[in-house]
Amino acid sequence: DGARIGVVGGLAMTFYNMEVSSNALRARLGVEVAHHDIHELTGRMAGIDAARTAAEVAAMAAAAPVAGVAAAQMDLTARCALALRDMAQAGGYAALAVSDWPALQADPGMHPGAAFSWLEEADGLPVASEGDVLGAVTQIVARAVTGRPGCLLDLTEPDFDAGQLLVWHGGGGPLYLANGAGARWINHPMIGRGTAQGPCFGAIADLVFRDGPVSLLRIARDGGALFAMTARVRGRDPSGFDGCRGWVEDFAISGDQASLGDVVATVMARGLEHHFVLVPGHHAGVLAEFGAWTGMSALRRVPLRDHLDAEDFG
Repeated sequence: DGARIGVVGGLAMTFYNMEVSSNALRARLGVEVAHHDIHELTGRMAGIDAARTAAEVAAMAAAAPVAGVAAAQMDLTARCALALRDMAQAGGYAALAVSDWPALQADPGMHPGAAFSWLEEADGLPVASEGDVLGAVTQIVARAVTGRPGCLLDLTEPDFDAGQLLVWHGGGGPLYLANGAGARWINHPMIGRGTAQGPCFGAIADLVFRDGPVSLLRIARDGGALFAMTARVRGRDPSGFDGCRGWVEDFAISGDQASLGDVVATVMARGLEHHFVLVPGHHAGVLAEFGAWTGMSALRRVPLRDHLDAEDFG
């Protein structure tokens, strides 16, 4: 109650199902949303002092090795992190939701994924990609439960034969989630893909989640519903998917055991908007109580069948 979220640049293009009613969100959870034009961010980036930028680049390089990212891109990344930090402090924001593309690729020519990761790691400030306001709300909940932001990500690839689900995002996750191999700063794997240059700009964090229990959650329906799932990251190399990622298995939705097919059926039938937050540990009980106290509907398991019934869409 009373949390403020700063939205920078609005929703990314095509992500329109993530639109949220600010009035409903305020009435249900007391969350206030304030909007900023993307040009405010780029203007602030341009005005950051060079010495301050260099110090931030050095801090990032001390936290994780820079692997093939040009110095100019690390400079832009640091400027972005500093500008967003300043905006969050000035606005009193508990989290940010930033449109990370396509405008920032055109001007100043970067992707802010590594800046998001750095703010989450160094400041504990959640930053939701693609202007996802409910993703930012979910991150605030995740931080309240665990003490740190989680990783905002996609449910990317189900492997039904193995019963495992790849969860991934192109950077933007805090470094503390990495396994023993640690994290590194790399070029965004999708910007420049298929061109002669290949991935050549847009720094992101590259890491594999450490093995162990995790929870994945999403605040949905203008703050009126909660999806909460527990799972386990277990020993499979997610090669070929650079970014923040891992394979998860052993699912339970709102405490009910679920197959991978049930997970897919539930996400589709419940109309869950694309982004979930992964945090270490199983937190089903705490999240259920949070949902009850805030009056949220629990989005429970929908079993995978050869058909759907009307009640499956509740």
